[in-house]
Amino acid sequence: MEKRRLTYAGKNMVLMLMSCLSMWGIRPVEPLAQSRSIMLSSTLSIEQKINSYWALIEKELNADLSLAKTYLTEVNPLVKQLNRDITWGRYYQLMGIIADRSLNIEYALKSLITAAEYFQKSRKYTHQSKVYLDLGNIFQRQWNHQKALDYYHLGITTLQKQTAPNTPLLVKFYAHIGRCNLEMKSIFWPQKR
Repeated sequence: MEKRRLTYAGKNMVLMLMSCLSMWGIRPVEPLAQSRSIMLSSTLSIEQKINSYWALIEKELNADLSLAKTYLTEVNPLVKQLNRDITWGRYYQLMGIIADRSLNIEYALKSLITAAEYFQKSRKYTHQSKVYLDLGNIFQRQWNHQKALDYYHLGITTLQKQTAPNTPLLVKFYAHIGRCNLEMKSIFWPQKR
């Protein structure tokens, strides 16, 4: 019994250290993920494997979308096995971002809306707000400014539900609202020459 307790305490310490490192921008699981031995590793928990895949997918979003899609497919069985709302939310968020970058806008919108619903269930308001920012950006790029503004304002409202303020994300929302309003102004009120 004592050995099991020590093993559990040791795993908790490792997870705590990993979360501290990731708060500082250090990804301790990324080398393992890059070696493509995530699924084969028996020492990693399901959560650690999923976090390794998230790190890989985020890295490949700007480099190789097909590889990001492959990693998303590989992580699906782990997400099903863990079956937590926050994990499903992250899965659908990444799926939506990949679809958006692949110019599959309808699928991106469906995935991001599903992600927002999962984050709402798990009461992860910052994550939910980031999804609303992604949705607003999609509509802004399509010149549907009113719909974009609706999502930006929804993101701000959602962000205010959490106890600790997230000022950088709030600034992003206001910057996008400002840019959206400037674009609308240039459409409806052209400058006189």
